[in-house]
Amino acid sequence: MAEQFLTLMADLDGASQAIMSTWYNRLNDSGFKGTQTPDLPFHISMTSFPSEKEQDAVALTRKIAGDFSPFPVHISHIG
Repeated sequence: MAEQFLTLMADLDGASQAIMSTWYNRLNDSGFKGTQTPDLPFHISMTSFPSEKEQDAVALTRKIAGDFSPFPVHISHIG
């Protein structure tokens, strides 16, 4: 069984998901193949926690969620 852990992810908006899907499909159609987790939306992984630290992860996430609002991120290339 694969190692299990918790990840805090920044989700992208719907328009960005559509753009990234277009990029992904073009790369895939051109022969670039990889191993992706099925049905996981495009995102930015912010940090990870061991599974046994779930309560700490939840507490920290709730604390910082009140301090930050959504903000724009410009992605000019894949790299």
